[in-house]
Amino acid sequence: MLLTNYIYFGIFGTFFSFKSLGLAGEAQGYFKIIFDYMDMSLIIVILISIGLGILACRFMPKDKIRGDKILSLLLILSSLSCYGAARSFLGEAADINEWDTWTNKRNVYNSFSDTRKSLQTSGFYEYTMRDIYLSKIQVLFENNEEDIAYLNKYYESYDSTEKFSSEKDSVSSDGLKGIFKDKNIILVLMESVDNWMVNDELMPTLTRLMEEGINFTNHYSPIYGGGATFNAEFMLNTGYMTPLNGENASNKYGHNYFPYSLPNLFANSNYNVNSFHENVSSFYNRGQMSKAFGYENYYSSVELGVPLADAVKDSHFITNDKIRNLLFKENGKTMNFITTYTTHTPYTIRDVQCSETITEKDLILIEKGSNEEELCVKAQARETDNFFHKLIEHLDKEDILDKTIIIGVTDHYAYGYSNKEKLHALKGTDDPNFMSNLPFFIWGNNIPKAEITKVNNNLDVLPTIAYLFGLDYEEKHYVGKNIFDPNYEGFVFFPDHSWYDGNIYYKDGHVLLGEQVEQEYINSRNKQLRTILDVNDKVLNTDYFRILSTK
Repeated sequence: MLLTNYIYFGIFGTFFSFKSLGLAGEAQGYFKIIFDYMDMSLIIVILISIGLGILACRFMPKDKIRGDKILSLLLILSSLSCYGAARSFLGEAADINEWDTWTNKRNVYNSFSDTRKSLQTSGFYEYTMRDIYLSKIQVLFENNEEDIAYLNKYYESYDSTEKFSSEKDSVSSDGLKGIFKDKNIILVLMESVDNWMVNDELMPTLTRLMEEGINFTNHYSPIYGGGATFNAEFMLNTGYMTPLNGENASNKYGHNYFPYSLPNLFANSNYNVNSFHENVSSFYNRGQMSKAFGYENYYSSVELGVPLADAVKDSHFITNDKIRNLLFKENGKTMNFITTYTTHTPYTIRDVQCSETITEKDLILIEKGSNEEELCVKAQARETDNFFHKLIEHLDKEDILDKTIIIGVTDHYAYGYSNKEKLHALKGTDDPNFMSNLPFFIWGNNIPKAEITKVNNNLDVLPTIAYLFGLDYEEKHYVGKNIFDPNYEGFVFFPDHSWYDGNIYYKDGHVLLGEQVEQEYINSRNKQLRTILDVNDKVLNTDYFRILSTK
């Protein structure tokens, strides 16, 4: 477990939870980079530990130990006493209505929702055992009545406030509501496309789309729960986040009811809604999850017979006749969700994404000693840009360019890039939270150009899209906000419960960025965060919208 957590933290910035075991299949994609996160000191510690364990087994006087029952009993009683004393030192739990419950050790221990704070509070061994208990045993005896009562009260009070009514009036008068009504939408989840890749050298088409369209320059895509890419897929489609405790949303919520999901909103407006990706339907349980989201079909390029060497190139969505014909139907409005793949880690010529996209010129440079990883990531980024280039070409050729809106959102930063010093320089920060500042844009031919500097996050994408397309939705059904709402000041929170509003960066009880503000403001933001987390987890874990549908 020491090795597992060391590597897991190095890649994802959080600790392993047994709730993430359902994502074991994803590990195959990271196997080639895990050695980049192992150093000699770790290997030496592990080897010494193994050696000491072998020596202990070899020289331990087994007969004497077996016979000393009194000593064994004393050791057991001593261990139990120490365990009880340690738990008592956690103190009393804070009232759940307090804004700062996650700073209270007893609350952290009871909820066990933040893996980092949980490990810090409980220690490695207790963390492991309690995680097993909460992940695999306690779930068998859960009672959701209190959570359902909490949600009933929350939704009853939400739209009864005077503030809610005034917000609806001010938003609907800004001229943007329904600006894209009845247009086709292609929503692209861009695998690992980081800000530093978007330039005229590597991604000229994407650079142009972001410059000509609506560019959200202060957008954040934090990795909350288990599964980095699916973490973003889940948020964009449902308006909810995968829980902070590493929960495997792709398996746990596969049978939840999401009537207010993005594809369901479009389907209710008579759109054909379909999801596309290179990988098989069993990976991340995407076949089932797409149905749960409300898509008519999940189209796996590999399962449709596209050779792997072609499927890993994002441009195949346009160049392959079978896939292209599924994307662009002759009749009706379409909402297509495409998850790209080519820029996925690792960045090495031994991996198919690079070997199929790198040029002969770059191969020669690698043979002469040039940086293989740097050349691979550039080649892979260029191929994703090639997809956008061919997409625009096809829309123009078929005379549907003016009828289509393209939206691009990055799932997570390029954490698979092993040169961390250079990565931090490219990102302009070494803070893992600010590293999640990533591309989000909306483009359509001749739409109003705009640069949106308001802080926003993936939870805000769904209500924003619904607003711009004039879909029938209610904001109370989501934990995110419409970014164009003038009453929304902008907000993003991170897995460690820190948050940023564009001015103030608050972390671990301190303002790390921005001018000092009144404690009342800090308290209100912390309370906002606590409410988001409470509503989010309770809606998902109780399958609340299904309960409402049966009343």
